[in-house]
Amino acid sequence: TLLSLLRTDQRRGKFVEGLARLKGVDLQAPENQNLRALVRATATDQHAQFRKKSSVASLKIAEAYYVRVLSALGTAPSTGEKAELQMYLAEVRAARGDKSGALALYREVAAGQDPKYQKAATLQWVASARGREFVEAADALASQDATGVEAREARLRAAEQLAGKREGAAEALQRAESLAKDVPDSAQGVVAARLWLQLLGDARPRSSE
Repeated sequence: TLLSLLRTDQRRGKFVEGLARLKGVDLQAPENQNLRALVRATATDQHAQFRKKSSVASLKIAEAYYVRVLSALGTAPSTGEKAELQMYLAEVRAARGDKSGALALYREVAAGQDPKYQKAATLQWVASARGREFVEAADALASQDATGVEAREARLRAAEQLAGKREGAAEALQRAESLAKDVPDSAQGVVAARLWLQLLGDARPRSSE
């Protein structure tokens, strides 16, 4: 059977060859549940090996096996097991230097609204994003908890980032005002209030002398 063949391949260290045997196999089919469980277990075991020994080979195997299990889940929303596996795969891709691949996964889990993984994914998205995507990530975090410490920091950074560009000044002003009014007694609210006043002053027309 495929299950026995895969186990034999793995005992021989032929993880990639074993995975290739599963091409076209529906791991979600009831008769393949044991096979699916082995593929998932292999991914997590190899991931754990990387964490312990920093083995690049284990990292590559973990990635391939995570991808195979996730492919069986198709286009289902990023909740439950899918969200969990995407978080693991994102960690693996980040460790391999594939920051854009990791970022895409964190963003997808953040959009999936799984109560267990959404905030962790959004925080990772915020930590990794740059430019306009950082502003989007900050907004996603704020939509979950607008006045939490992490959200306040992200909202402030988004306003400051936009303020640094002429075309972003008007949006930065709105964001700074909103944060200053939402959390006036917080450190972020105080800084936002200063930024708001600064941007208001910059926006006023200069009188000619």
